[in-house]
Amino acid sequence: MASNLEHLSSYLSDGRTVPGDGSPYTELLDEQIDNNEINLDVLKIHLNTNVDENKIREWEEQKNCELEVSCGEFKTKVHSDVLSSVSDYFHSRSNFNKQARKCFLSEECVSSEAICHVIKFAYSMDLEITSDRVQDLLKTASYLRVELILDECEKFLINSIDHSTAMSLLQCAIKFNLMNLIATIVMYISEYFDTFVEQNLFYTLSNEEFKFLLMQRNLSVFRKGIPVNNPELHILEAVGKRITAKQVKDIPTVEDILSSILFSEISEDDLSSIYDIYPCFQTIDKSKFTNLQAKCYIQASHLKSEKSFEEVSAINDRPKKVWLWVTKLERFTVIGGIRVEYQSGTNVLHGILQKARHSILTEHEFELDEGEVTTHIFLMSGMLIDSICFETNYGRMYGPYGGNGGHPSSSSPSQIRGYFHSFRGNVLKGQNYDYFIAITDFTWVVFTEPDTDDYEHYIDLHRLNCLMKTKLKIHIKDDVPMVNK
Repeated sequence: MASNLEHLSSYLSDGRTVPGDGSPYTELLDEQIDNNEINLDVLKIHLNTNVDENKIREWEEQKNCELEVSCGEFKTKVHSDVLSSVSDYFHSRSNFNKQARKCFLSEECVSSEAICHVIKFAYSMDLEITSDRVQDLLKTASYLRVELILDECEKFLINSIDHSTAMSLLQCAIKFNLMNLIATIVMYISEYFDTFVEQNLFYTLSNEEFKFLLMQRNLSVFRKGIPVNNPELHILEAVGKRITAKQVKDIPTVEDILSSILFSEISEDDLSSIYDIYPCFQTIDKSKFTNLQAKCYIQASHLKSEKSFEEVSAINDRPKKVWLWVTKLERFTVIGGIRVEYQSGTNVLHGILQKARHSILTEHEFELDEGEVTTHIFLMSGMLIDSICFETNYGRMYGPYGGNGGHPSSSSPSQIRGYFHSFRGNVLKGQNYDYFIAITDFTWVVFTEPDTDDYEHYIDLHRLNCLMKTKLKIHIKDDVPMVNK
């Protein structure tokens, strides 16, 4: 198992992973193959075949087949070129020794029943995958290097991901190097991270498997589709609960698992509190625990911006409360201004508050719950904002506030995982010393995969056996255009 883990970690550290824009498992589940019959336990597949009908008939009658394949008591004759067309194993074997007429396969490497399915697939392109024998089929297809079957098995397993299967499927994915399945499971765990921790589902993983999970760059903690404020803190708490439950007390093992944590993202006060809560951490000296981040270089995580907030706003924080007022411009009802309060308590006023309170028609205020963020903004506007409506990741709608005029438009983050940060625009002055705002664009915080350039420093350090983990990054989108409807 260790070799598989090392191979996969190396594969990931070279940056060859599923792209992070959107949920990878959703895309994989949506991918369809013509003529498939799918249910929870059985997947029937038929692909177009180019095998000559005469060869199919000869194989069925076991005539004129030059290669004998055997495994245990199983024995059959096949055409070498037919098997070579789907199996890299047989293709390499045929090129190496064209005169060989017999092929003996060990039952330790392959399943005799699964070989029957592989051979049938080679001739007919028919494949039936069932939940009770998918592991045998994976084992055999992996050894024989039948990529088409491996892909179909992987899709079948992706369809099987839920709370009860995720951990066993992760073990299977590691064993057979199923990269798409790994990426899908990691995203699924991120979506339901709190549930996995509460139900102690990580307990079934070995220490190596658990560390492998922690090292995945896409691992995060989402609530209602949005990462929590400090995912690394929540991940460290999950580590404490899991290795305490497993009664892991030897210092090398604890330190090895902790080496996958981005300690630089966690405050010293939080580290001190967590240290006192979980006995497993107390196997390490407290001062050493709170300074583990000094062991090696750690790549900036999703909590560090690629573009400075100062270019957009001086606030590196999430909006908590929005207050706005509605006023009148001649015969039009419009938004006079908007004030955004952030979690830090800082207030940013977009507009100039009228001194004459009678010019304010109505005032509106809403406060977001913990973990709730704005994911979509709807406008009715012309030169000014006639009305505005906020939609959140909790499915709530605040508004519309304002009048009925203007043309419809909307704005949202460029990535699935993102939230509203701030406005950019102009303050306009009316004839009667009233002020109004014209929003030119919105600033959205989105979570994206690191660029491949991020790995250059890692590659140099990897030669020095330094551990590193990168995760979803914050990317500030301050020029997201509004979409007219």
